[in-house]
Amino acid sequence: NDSQVIYMPDYYRDAPHFRRVGDGPQYRLEIPRAKLDFTGAYSVIARNCHGEAKAVISLQIYAK
Repeated sequence: NDSQVIYMPDYYRDAPHFRRVGDGPQYRLEIPRAKLDFTGAYSVIARNCHGEAKAVISLQIYAK
């Protein structure tokens, strides 16, 4: 299986506080202890032999 799912900004992909959960065809990104500085735009790119799909989301973190 040559499919892959990539979350960006790229430096968050392997960070311990960001977890990719799932075993295809559905995945989700979990952020159990979100911090204010995680606010921003995130992209997810899914690729396989049939092509590529990309989505961009805006994550807003608020203080308690």
